[in-house]
Amino acid sequence: MAKNVFGTPVTDATLMGMTEYHDKPIEAVDRARVALQMKNAEGKDNEALTFVERVQEAVETKGVKCLIYNATGGPIKLIAAFEYNGCVSVSPYPNVIQNGQWAAFVYEKWSDGSLAAVIYEETRSEGRQFVVGWRHKDNEFSKCYGEICPYGYYGNISDNSLREALKNQIGGSVFTHICEDGDDTILSSIGNTGLPTFEAILTKKAALV
Repeated sequence: MAKNVFGTPVTDATLMGMTEYHDKPIEAVDRARVALQMKNAEGKDNEALTFVERVQEAVETKGVKCLIYNATGGPIKLIAAFEYNGCVSVSPYPNVIQNGQWAAFVYEKWSDGSLAAVIYEETRSEGRQFVVGWRHKDNEFSKCYGEICPYGYYGNISDNSLREALKNQIGGSVFTHICEDGDDTILSSIGNTGLPTFEAILTKKAALV
C-alpha cells in the first residue's frame, strides 16, 4: 500500500462480517454505502489530513492540500494527471485507491497559481472514469470540478482538445461542485484560504440514501 493512502479497504469480507449483510448478495452499491459510513473510521480522515499538513510544512510550499475518498464500491486506478499550473509535491498521486480509502497529496502552487486535474478509473471491466480538478490563485476565489466519463474517454492524454476543454471547465466552476452521471456521483469542495484543502468524494448515488 502506498504511504499516502489511508484506511482499511472495504471489501465483501468487510460486509460479510456485518449482521445486515448475512445471507444477502453483496453488490457494488453495498460496498459503496458501507465505505461512506466508514469515511471517518479508524481516524483515517485525520491521518490523511495530518499527512498533507506535514508535507506542506516540510517542503514549505503554499500548495493545495488534496484529499480524495473512494467510495465507489471497488478499487480505482490512476489514468492521468493534467498539470496546467503547478506540480505535485514530493508525495505522488497514488496509483491505486481501494474502496474505503483516502488518498492524500499536496499540489504545489507556482507564481501564477495552481490548476490541475487527476483522472481515476474503476478497475472492473470497462469501468468508468472519475475526474477531479482544482484551481487556486491569490486574490481570487478557489474553484473545483468533477466529471464522470465512460471507460477510456481520457485514454489519449496527449489530446490537447480534451486537456483544454477540461481546463476551461475547472476555471469556470465554483468552490463546491456536484457531478451526477448514471449511478455515480462526485462531491467536491475547496476552501477559499491561502492554504486551501481540496476534498473529493467519489461514490454511487444510491449509496447516499
